[in-house]
Amino acid sequence: MTGIEQKTFSGFSLLYTLLLLTLLTMLLTSFITLFFISKKQSLELITRSAAERDVYSAMTLLRDPSFELHSDEPVTISLYDGTDDSVICYRNHWGFFGLIRASVERKNYRFSAVALYGDYCHSEDLPALLLGNCYKPLCICGNTILKGNFKVAKAGIKASSISGRYYEGPNNLVDGTVETDDHKMPAIKPYYLLLQPKYQINSPQRYSQIIKYGLSSFSDTLINSFHNKTIILCAENGVVLDGCFLQGNVMVLSDSSILLKKSALINDIIICAKKIMFEPGFKGTGQFIASDSLRCGPWCTFPYPSSLAVIHTGSGPAPFLLLDKMCRLDGSVICYSDKSPKPHTAILQINKDCMITGSVYSNQLISLSGKVFGNIMIPGFLLKTPISIYENFLLDVVIDYTRQPQYYCGIRYNENESILKIIKWLQ
Repeated sequence: MTGIEQKTFSGFSLLYTLLLLTLLTMLLTSFITLFFISKKQSLELITRSAAERDVYSAMTLLRDPSFELHSDEPVTISLYDGTDDSVICYRNHWGFFGLIRASVERKNYRFSAVALYGDYCHSEDLPALLLGNCYKPLCICGNTILKGNFKVAKAGIKASSISGRYYEGPNNLVDGTVETDDHKMPAIKPYYLLLQPKYQINSPQRYSQIIKYGLSSFSDTLINSFHNKTIILCAENGVVLDGCFLQGNVMVLSDSSILLKKSALINDIIICAKKIMFEPGFKGTGQFIASDSLRCGPWCTFPYPSSLAVIHTGSGPAPFLLLDKMCRLDGSVICYSDKSPKPHTAILQINKDCMITGSVYSNQLISLSGKVFGNIMIPGFLLKTPISIYENFLLDVVIDYTRQPQYYCGIRYNENESILKIIKWLQ
């Protein structure tokens, strides 16, 4: 091999060696970079998993009634008495339901959860009907169906007739058990009384954004997350909700009247007014609380979890709640008045072909002509016909506790220490 050929071969060998070293260096650098990226991602994943675990642990803790938060504002707690397990917790009322929220922020990662909860859960031991402070027999006529556990007066349940309509059901009258005694009506929770518009409007709203609204009609879109402050829309006069979209952490208050057109889209909000009226065919989810009257036109639908209520204390006539024919409600109906209505007057009227899946509470007489798939707590029924008025009579009525879904969760009207159950996860 000549000298020129040797130099050429040596040059190629050097280039090959340099290329190989460069490739090895790049490969090693890639492995090192990949290692640190993988390690960083693993640490981030561990941080996120720990944060989410702590948030859901806090949500479980907040569902325990024995766990007390001595404030209605967010509180920081340590789950395991450590230095890096702190969670910001919040528990308060959202209308008749409760609201729990937990959040953490660790190493630039923030995670939070919020849910609506109730303190009533479906149980086979609970009564389909409780007649409290009642001393008259429950008389059933026509095609009346009773299923579940019934707690009535000592006079019991009897088959009867109205205007030639005799009882047409089975001989045992009740598909379930009957407990006869002097049952007492449970006292309503005190904070329910504070849901009246006169208290909601005049009380200071902490952690809220208040918007004064003076127009007679509202047709805008308002969506607010439950992770944010509550937006309170205060209507200075009566207002019509027409073609609007209201969703989430929103309250609409009025010391006058609110009319909801069927074009209004309502989801999870609270509406509180002196008078509330629903146009026939309305459909929406929320809590609707009146102090004087609440009237649902025919074919209104209120998906789960919804509440219709009249809560009245002080002067003025007794309140009234009407569900007209073919209305559907999945949730709760609450009627309370600290004064008795006129004689032979019902505070709640549920018309023919209405269907309630959930629960009904009233501390005054009610008129029932529809179906209740759930439980009722009242002092008695009132039935009006063209020729007379009958007290504690039922005609063509269905009360069937077995049709209340096993997963159903709602509100318990009296104080209790039962575990709280999540109704719905919120945004």
